[in-house]
Amino acid sequence: MKSIILVALLSFFCWQSTGYTLPFSRNIRTAMTGCGSPGAPCWSCSGEFDLIKKKANTSVIQKAPNTLPDSCLRLRGWSSGTLNTKEQYKMRYDSLRRYVESCAVSDNDWSSHAFLYLDNAVQQYDPDDTTRYDRYREWMISVLYLNTTNPYYYCNCLGSIAGTYQYGKYYSTNAGLAVFKYLRTIKPCDDKGLEEEITKDSLALLKRRLDTTIPSLEDLGLGFLLTHNSVSPSTALPTIFLASFTSSPNPFKTETTLSFELNRMAYVTVEVFDPLGRKVWGDDHGYSLDKGIHTVHLDGSKFSSGAYYARISTGFGEVKTLKLVKQ
Repeated sequence: MKSIILVALLSFFCWQSTGYTLPFSRNIRTAMTGCGSPGAPCWSCSGEFDLIKKKANTSVIQKAPNTLPDSCLRLRGWSSGTLNTKEQYKMRYDSLRRYVESCAVSDNDWSSHAFLYLDNAVQQYDPDDTTRYDRYREWMISVLYLNTTNPYYYCNCLGSIAGTYQYGKYYSTNAGLAVFKYLRTIKPCDDKGLEEEITKDSLALLKRRLDTTIPSLEDLGLGFLLTHNSVSPSTALPTIFLASFTSSPNPFKTETTLSFELNRMAYVTVEVFDPLGRKVWGDDHGYSLDKGIHTVHLDGSKFSSGAYYARISTGFGEVKTLKLVKQ
């Protein structure tokens, strides 16, 4: 009995402080989605892309590589442990969103699994707010191409996007099928589980005598997939996110304000380089920002006089560059 208590305490400590992902004894579908618990929405048990559940073997995903930054370990740690309150689920949601934005590339082997835990969190943190699925979908679109080396990141992100269509103006089955059928055209995403999902959902439409019309990707706001359709996009989209990028004052003496407008939510990185291409200002990662006008204060008081170049880029590969002059 003492050994059981000790293991439980150690497990809790690991979840809180080290970023371990502890194995779950229950079936992963039940453990991650809440299915089987009273009142659980369970939309990810009856329509969400099943690929991630086959790839996510929690018995072997024990500990993140030691090379990961501590911040990634802490954020990833929110995928573990038992949560009991809406506030805790909101913390999981916010933390894992930040994990994807900051660590999708550096934690290449695990980041594709984050969407499974995010799906679980978005169900639970505020069940009365059905608009949260729209916000979740927009955010996933903004980070869809952050990891272009692990194909399952792309597959699982789009699978979770399909799951968000249970709420809104479309039947979830119809909209989800539109995304699933697109995924069928992407080789790494097309597997037996996907085919079974398409068959099951198609039969469900017929059985329930619902409209079997499948909306187009354009209808769903996903038309960009048709021209940007790969796990690793080769070309940037033409001004789908970035509407403008300016600075004032320019030239500047000590500081200036960079302003940019987004046509829709986007993952954005802002950096400043000297004429030799060396980065002199900016974070190592960006942020997902809502549609609208945003400003960034740039303190250039320590810059030498001369020309610099501010660059803004999105997760879709759009880039705008602005020449700055420090007097």
